[in-house]
Amino acid sequence: MTSDNRPKKTILLVQSDVAFSEALRLVLKAEGYSVLVAANGDDAFDLLQRHALPDIILLDLKLPVMDGYEFRQNQMQDPTLASIPVIVLAAPDEIADEQADLLGHVGRVQKPIDADVVLAAIQRFIVPQKPILLVVEDEEAVLKLMEVALRHYGFAVRLAASGQEAIDLYQRYHQTIALVLLDVQMPDLDGPTTLVALQKINPDVRFCFISGHTGKYNAEELRAMGAAHVLQKPFASLSLFARLLWRLVSSDQPETTA
Repeated sequence: MTSDNRPKKTILLVQSDVAFSEALRLVLKAEGYSVLVAANGDDAFDLLQRHALPDIILLDLKLPVMDGYEFRQNQMQDPTLASIPVIVLAAPDEIADEQADLLGHVGRVQKPIDADVVLAAIQRFIVPQKPILLVVEDEEAVLKLMEVALRHYGFAVRLAASGQEAIDLYQRYHQTIALVLLDVQMPDLDGPTTLVALQKINPDVRFCFISGHTGKYNAEELRAMGAAHVLQKPFASLSLFARLLWRLVSSDQPETTA
């Protein structure tokens, strides 16, 4: 987990299943979040009155006393609470088309809950401005796949199909690019050669090497060039990949691996 001195983000988890709430609370706490837990909508409103407003609400729909729909309707009608983003936790059959409008603009995470998917969804809603990633990849199919995946997980993306294109883009936009994902094996200018040019533009460029085959370079050599990570393609899990990138762009200092 990345540690820094920034204030913790607070999450209100509204969930009646005690075992599930505790498990998810521990996951969120391990990621650096402060977590409030309510067993139903009524308890959630009570917490909202007694505590500082949370940064986001994770809302189950099937709740006793006051269910998720009623809670959401009441929240949207309260000017103080309406702006708090909400992620609904629901199985596909729990939200009928005619009910979806009652929830307004919310994020959705499908049950059964995957912790990595929840964490990625939280990042998308909590971060006010999308981090921009420069993806440098010479295989068009892989480049397009990464664009779709990264946008799904809340990033803004600039694409470069060659080392020279990456250099040109970085020259123009380096002040706004949070992280460069740099393929190792490319024709003309390979990843490390492209990196040298990027470092002339910005010595503090933050980057990860990505590669299915590193060629004449080994992972230790690539990390020694300053890479935060050397990531192998194909990625075993896109959600874990996105979660790692969020940690990198959210930290104040580069994260390195041994």
